[in-house]
Amino acid sequence: MAAPHVLSSPTPGPAGDRGCGLIADAIYEYCRENHDPGETLVQEHLLKPDIIPNKDLAILVQVCQHLVDNHLFKTHDVRGGGIGWKLVTRESAENYKDLSRDEKLVYGAIDSSGTKGLWTKSIKERLNIHAKIVERAFKSLEGKGLIEQMKDVKFPRRKMYIKRGLKPNEEATGGAWFTDGELDTLMIEMVATVIEKLVGDKSWVEEKPAQGATTAERTTSSSPHQKRKAPSDSFEGKGKGKMHRVSEIDDAGVLPAPKSRSKPQAPMKSYVLHPPGYEGYPTLSEITNEINRRGVLQKGLLPQNAVSQLLEVMVYDDKLVKITTTAGIDGSSKTMYRTVKNPAQILAAAKLEKRLQSEDEGIRKAAMREKELEDIGEGGITEVPCLRCPVFDFCEEGGPVSPTTCVYFDDWFQKLEELRLKDGRDHVD
Repeated sequence: MAAPHVLSSPTPGPAGDRGCGLIADAIYEYCRENHDPGETLVQEHLLKPDIIPNKDLAILVQVCQHLVDNHLFKTHDVRGGGIGWKLVTRESAENYKDLSRDEKLVYGAIDSSGTKGLWTKSIKERLNIHAKIVERAFKSLEGKGLIEQMKDVKFPRRKMYIKRGLKPNEEATGGAWFTDGELDTLMIEMVATVIEKLVGDKSWVEEKPAQGATTAERTTSSSPHQKRKAPSDSFEGKGKGKMHRVSEIDDAGVLPAPKSRSKPQAPMKSYVLHPPGYEGYPTLSEITNEINRRGVLQKGLLPQNAVSQLLEVMVYDDKLVKITTTAGIDGSSKTMYRTVKNPAQILAAAKLEKRLQSEDEGIRKAAMREKELEDIGEGGITEVPCLRCPVFDFCEEGGPVSPTTCVYFDDWFQKLEELRLKDGRDHVD
């Protein structure tokens, strides 16, 4: 835009005011077309075009004050000292029309806070106006649709206001994992489940069973992280069925073998990890893009920084492993993720979680016992039969199962004795 040429300085009085207004309009239009809205303008910017007569600083100050008074400029401190100005759109400036002096002060303070919003107490202290006057201004500005209340997750009890139409920044809302100022744990769990599933599918390779392999071999997962298999007794029992199972124990304390099911269970698929040096595991950007492509969240897209936060939590919870490749010739490296569990184990864990939420008390208790055994794992004291017993909850003196009549101990002691004898022979050799 060609800068309009002003031949003479504005003179005092009404005519001078009109001249100042013309120069101010020309300065504003020049800045609007040649500078970004968020840019801080300083004296050099405003004197660059041939608009201010003779580059007179007194006229420049008068013009800038005129624009500030009409809410088209906002004063802004400049780093290192001095004052600068920022542009305000004409639409925003229109909001100040027909406001009283007190309303303009209150609205200006809230407007200046931007997306951070402003605490009512801070407004009262900053403006040094009687509390009742400020409260009346709040009510009037809300009624005119210029401001609205907002929540800050850091200070949930504070009454805060923001300019209407602005979205509070992430620091105030808590980010993508918060809904209405509250941490949305259900949403986090849902997204984490989806992430573990999609990363798991890309982390493992299904291993086909060899010809002639036994059923036990086919149902054993090759995962190095697999824990003990769940006991076959009672985990699938429902309600009173489990008590019925215990009632079948005979006088010798022997628990009969589980009855065969009409529908045999499908063998668990076997998986192996990719070989060392594999670089096809998903990265943060790939996971984020896939989550958004699937439309997991109905309320919108997940930002990459939010997904990054969740991935770090999943690494801490031993659900994911972070893998960083070594820097190449160009010095670049990338971070990838793989799951600790293979897809079959992830599916089994999901089914277990579903049973944990069952309304059937028997199913829920059996699932809780299975989860307990999963958490305990193998080795050390967990080899004691009690910690792996499927009827542990019913074991007591005088009951259908008791420590003195337990047949599992006999088997355990026999194995210990065999190991002791074997160890003795090895030692002699």
